[in-house]
This record gives sequence, structure tokens and C-alpha cells, in this order.
Amino acid sequence: MRLAALLALALACLPARALAQGESEYQRPAHRTADEVAILFLSGRYIMPVTCKLADGSQVEVEDSVVVKATPEQGGGKLLKATFFGIQVENAAYCYSSVDRRVANRRGVLYLHFRTRNRPEYGIADFRSMATSGPLT
Repeated sequence: MRLAALLALALACLPARALAQGESEYQRPAHRTADEVAILFLSGRYIMPVTCKLADGSQVEVEDSVVVKATPEQGGGKLLKATFFGIQVENAAYCYSSVDRRVANRRGVLYLHFRTRNRPEYGIADFRSMATSGPLT
């Protein structure tokens, strides 16, 4: 039994025949700019647990979610769309989370546009100038 398992493991570890990829079959990977990488990094669904106090004094635990995704058809690849779904609880007096005392019922869509240059040699200089006099202050 042990010998058969050892033999099967040895056979599984042997290298298989590699399939050669000819010049005509090679496809170059897509080049992504720094903006595209940043947008892909931020894209996703973000959820925050929220507790809502109802008018009758009981509590309900729900989720407040935000979906962030790229919208290249509108911004040329530099636009993010943040969709706020809000808290859907009827007769809630107020809602709170572990971070905020009161959680606002946010609903709607927000478009975020990046104004950058795709020149990697300017990255540090751009950050320093924006940190001292730009929108980061």
C-alpha cells in the first residue's frame, strides 16, 4: 500500500512533455499604465456592518455597501464609478457602526476622475509638488 502511494507520488512529480509555443502563437501581454493598475487595485465591493435602532427599540444588523469599478467607456480609462446603495431599513430611528456614531444613509453614484501623466520618471516629483501645494494639503 505504501509502496503504491510512493510510486504514484514519484510518477506525479515527473515533468510532463512541454508544449512548444511557436512564434505565430505568441501573444504579448497587455501593457497597463499606472492609472489602470491603480483603478484595478481600488475596484471592488466594500462592506461595513451597521446596526440600526428601530422606532420600537429593537436593533437590526445590516450592511452598508459601496461598489467601486472602472468605467473606461466614459473617461478613457481614468474614471472610477462609486455606487452607494444605502441602508435599507424601514422605521429606523438611527444607525451606527463601530467607527461612526451615526451612519448617513448614502445613496447615489459618484464619478472619480484621475488627472495624471503616465511618465514614470515624474512620479516622485509629481507627488512632492502635489504634497506641498496641490490637492493633498
